[in-house]
Amino acid sequence: MGSFANQAPDRMAQAGRLIDLNRHLRTRLEDMAHDHVLSTYAKPAAQKDIHVDLPVAAYPHRAGAEQAGEAGFLSPQQIADQQTPVLLLGGRDASKTSFAYSIAIQVCDGLGTRLRSPIYLDLAPIRPRSDVIIRHVQNALKTISERSRATHYCERGDFIFIFDHFDANDTRKANMVTAFMRSYPNNGYLLLACYPAGLPFRVASKHNLDAPHKKLYIHPIKRPPIGVSLKIRLSRLLNREYLSKNEM
Repeated sequence: MGSFANQAPDRMAQAGRLIDLNRHLRTRLEDMAHDHVLSTYAKPAAQKDIHVDLPVAAYPHRAGAEQAGEAGFLSPQQIADQQTPVLLLGGRDASKTSFAYSIAIQVCDGLGTRLRSPIYLDLAPIRPRSDVIIRHVQNALKTISERSRATHYCERGDFIFIFDHFDANDTRKANMVTAFMRSYPNNGYLLLACYPAGLPFRVASKHNLDAPHKKLYIHPIKRPPIGVSLKIRLSRLLNREYLSKNEM
């Protein structure tokens, strides 16, 4: 009876630690997203382009096909709540990185049905080693003095890992990621990968993850520029103003 009674306070204490961690992580993600937005920003073609959603669906876009209706697209909440790892495929300049930051920041704000913390990792510049990901977790937990309990947090499934620039053809990095997912299956995983522009439907089947996963696809959009639209929405999420009234 005593053991059961202690579970609720323990859960509340853990929730408090995750909330504290998310507060620290959000500040770091804001700075990273801020730099990303400024480094790739371009003026929108029209006012209406500011309000375009990033279209993510459970099926690839077919060349020449009409864009799916709004009901066919998944919300950030639906993506965050996926029970299996998600491999999100999008063409170049489809705003995958902006989307990754947006999801991560929203997770800090409570996105999803379960309280979790986002771990964003850009795979492009790293050298693959077996301890890279867990070290990244340790560095995040250091902000709340929980560095030594990184494996405990991972085993419990307290994170949504967001791996940007995932490349299934880079065998060493792909193996590093899949090995980590197998070791800590209780977490959420979102992997963002690029496929060559022009033939997404044909090439999508070639992008696979050597582990159980679900594929989602970023569809093209007729109203350009999608990148600008998402970056402006991200800037609003950051509570920072990147456009002056004259530019609007």
